[in-house]
Amino acid sequence: MAWVAANTPDSSRFLVFDAGAPWFGLDPASEWLPAITGRTSVNTVQGYEWLPRRQFYARRRRYEALHSCAGRGVACIEQWLTKAPPVGFVYLHDDSCCSALAASLRASPRYVPVFEQRGTVIFRRSPASADLR
Repeated sequence: MAWVAANTPDSSRFLVFDAGAPWFGLDPASEWLPAITGRTSVNTVQGYEWLPRRQFYARRRRYEALHSCAGRGVACIEQWLTKAPPVGFVYLHDDSCCSALAASLRASPRYVPVFEQRGTVIFRRSPASADLR
């Protein structure tokens, strides 16, 4: 996370996957990335339980839908992102969770690994032409 804070713009948005997190309550990477780095995780659930209009429940459903992509690939993430804010990075903490996803990201020209250390891989996501409008 120190690398994220030092090497990404303050306005960066992340998708965060943590191998040890079978549900959002056990996902320290998505919970702590915003606090430690000052960056946004678009799939973090923690902290939304205090906001109005049942935002917590909507975020929890979105989190679960996104994490179903862990055993799938880029197409699943891209589909999820059609209903989310644009992101510039995908953060895989302990990429053993998502070997199919990691392989799919590596094979996609839109995702480039920019950091790899002790099982954590961070991919930069290039914007598609539709994202630039």
